[in-house]
Amino acid sequence: MKQQHPTVWVEIRKAAAEAPAMYFAPLIGALRGIRAQYDALDRRQRHQRQTQSGKQPVRG
Repeated sequence: MKQQHPTVWVEIRKAAAEAPAMYFAPLIGALRGIRAQYDALDRRQRHQRQTQSGKQPVRG
């Protein structure tokens, strides 16, 4: 296997330093998706508890 030239890694590091938001965008997107899933699950569980207790579910 041919070894890559070291300047390739230097360029990658420079690009990552210049655009940190782009570098972390996939991680941030994943965290937002996980949070949205937990929020949806929490709403469903809250709705189930309210309907089981005989109260009218609060929309919102």
